[in-house]
Amino acid sequence: MPFYYKQYIAIALCIPFVLGATFGARAQDIVKITKHGKEYAIPLPSGYCDIAHTRYGVLLMEGLEGRAKTDSTLPRPEVVFRPCGEDPIQQPYSFGYMGIYPKNQGALDQTALNRMRAIAIGQEKLLDKLLEKSGDLSDDDLAELGLDGSALQSEDPKILWVGYDAIITVSIYNTAPSYEKLIKAATVLDEMVFEYILSDHKEQGGIDTLQSTVNLAANAEILKLLNK
Repeated sequence: MPFYYKQYIAIALCIPFVLGATFGARAQDIVKITKHGKEYAIPLPSGYCDIAHTRYGVLLMEGLEGRAKTDSTLPRPEVVFRPCGEDPIQQPYSFGYMGIYPKNQGALDQTALNRMRAIAIGQEKLLDKLLEKSGDLSDDDLAELGLDGSALQSEDPKILWVGYDAIITVSIYNTAPSYEKLIKAATVLDEMVFEYILSDHKEQGGIDTLQSTVNLAANAEILKLLNK
């Protein structure tokens, strides 16, 4: 697996192509929800399908709501989805959801949220370096930050992408011989934080981190375009 900080520019270059290829075919992949009297169009990441009305989706929503009640760091789920065509019996832990944090959480705009998230996971220096270098980090930059090629294999959250539309992070929780990988994309919209979370729990491989980052970054731009 490539070292993702050095792929930051590659992600930026891929996003316009992902947008062009998927935006026109998004009609069936948009879920409508209402918050504070306003209707929002919620685009699903490319390759994922809404499962809210399936038995698996209902059970998943119940489980996620229960976790959100006991963990204030998790948003209340609004939309649940999983890879289109994937069998939930064979891959029950491969899923995603979108939740919304309430207003007045201090994140009045995307820049403030990006800073808050970076501070919370102890990566403010990395955030500054990414912004300073437009994401093009050299090996010396990484060494200065105390990062090496195995950094993303640790359980500490890592920033994958920072932009005007989202901040994307990854966390890995080792439960040998398996592990759970969570990739989160948080976007500020109407002073609320809309957070997409992709989850996978497989013994080998799992969701591709770089591909998922490109997917979520493009999706965040679509989210804002649809809800201007």
